[in-house]
Amino acid sequence: MALDNPQKTLPEKCRYDLILCTAKQNTSHFEVKGRQFKGGKYAVFTIPHTTKEVQQFWSNLDMHINVNKLSLRNQPIIERFKEEKGVDKFCDVLIPIQ
Repeated sequence: MALDNPQKTLPEKCRYDLILCTAKQNTSHFEVKGRQFKGGKYAVFTIPHTTKEVQQFWSNLDMHINVNKLSLRNQPIIERFKEEKGVDKFCDVLIPIQ
C-alpha cells in the first residue's frame, strides 16, 4: 500500500505498508504494528510487473483517472502482486473510487 504519492515523492523516498490478511482474533501474536483495512470500491489496473511499466503507470496516473472518469476516495492506492512460476509477472494497481 503506497503511503506516498510517487508522482510527488522521489522513488527512493516512497514508503509502503505491507498488507497481510489475517483473522481478527489471530492478530495479537504479531510483533508488528497493525491497523484495520476499511476496504471499499476500487478501479483495478493490471500492468506488467517491471520497473519501467510501474513507473510509467504512476507517471500517467492522472491520465488514467481522467480517461476512465474516476472519482477518487481519500484512501491509499494499493499495489497487489502474485507470483506464479512459468507465468509473466503482472501486478494490479487498485485505485480507491467513490
